[in-house]
Amino acid sequence: MKKYFWFLFLIQSFPAVSQPYRLIIRNTDPTNSTGIYQLYLHCGNRRKIEVLNQRNNKTVKKFKVRLNQGDIKKMNNYYLISPSEDSALVLSVIKKKNEIGNINFNTLQVPDPRISFVRSSQKKLLYTGFRVSTTDTLSCQFLPDPDFAGKCPRDTLYQASQITVVRNGNVRKAMKINGTFQLNNFGLNHVETIKLELNKFKRVNYRGEEYEENASGEEFVILKIN
Repeated sequence: MKKYFWFLFLIQSFPAVSQPYRLIIRNTDPTNSTGIYQLYLHCGNRRKIEVLNQRNNKTVKKFKVRLNQGDIKKMNNYYLISPSEDSALVLSVIKKKNEIGNINFNTLQVPDPRISFVRSSQKKLLYTGFRVSTTDTLSCQFLPDPDFAGKCPRDTLYQASQITVVRNGNVRKAMKINGTFQLNNFGLNHVETIKLELNKFKRVNYRGEEYEENASGEEFVILKIN
């Protein structure tokens, strides 16, 4: 009887067979692990995924990757991982129809870029007090968040889509635009002072899909009309 209990103790104490595969995930810069388990929504987040066979310490060549929500695309040695929902995302790695591991990601909203108004012909930034003509072609210059641009470089194409001109302090008139615009449709007078606001802008992602965003309300400039 004592021998039986001793044998049972040995069985319970014996370590279980470890998982033969190990998943390795890296940013495009392998030395930078900042935000590695965070993905921007509707963007081509670049990650390198490797599977290591721990029995012989060799890299596994043939495996499949699957998302519970979103799209994934292989590009050279990297995967473009694009969450479709604003919630946690699970990436599963499949080998011979069996899941050998998974990775959990948090989803982030795309940070707003820094925005400035520009006189297009001269590529000159417009600051408060500048004089412009109603026939000048104006546009917006977008400076993406550097961390976002580093992880999703193909998702940083922006275009202004709606502006508002404010006259006499409170008379507002909005206009939809496609990037560039002129002020000659607002009936402005010479030597008039206006407030020019950016209301909305579009971002085009790596798949060519457009997403329109509301500007923060801080993107404006006070101009004088020649």
